[in-house]
Amino acid sequence: MDPTGEDDDGKRRVARTSLVFNAAQVDGFDADVALPDYGPLTVTDRFQKFVDCIGADIKHEGTRAFYSTVTDSITMPPMSLFHDTPTMPRTEGYMATLAHELARYADLRIMPRRGAVLFTGARFQRCMSA
Repeated sequence: MDPTGEDDDGKRRVARTSLVFNAAQVDGFDADVALPDYGPLTVTDRFQKFVDCIGADIKHEGTRAFYSTVTDSITMPPMSLFHDTPTMPRTEGYMATLAHELARYADLRIMPRRGAVLFTGARFQRCMSA
């Protein structure tokens, strides 16, 4: 609309594109699309040592990252699916996502406020200082 025209209602409109829906949740849409492969990732030695010390059961499969209380395990997408973003390199994206899921795991398994301490602080300290 012409802002100087007599039919201008004063509202300004902006056209945007957003990815909103999970394709698997849209009825009638064929979501069988090949996933990109961005190649191998290498996490830092310090981060890998941290992950190993936690002792969580981590599976790499599917396209979602989550902690399951049912299986007491973390599911991560394969490393090859992580890609660079404008704010984070793909290696950092993977490590940040896994660290988030490890925090969910820790909330139930490690944090003493829950009353079910299955991973002692002493064991963690020994592992991290080795």
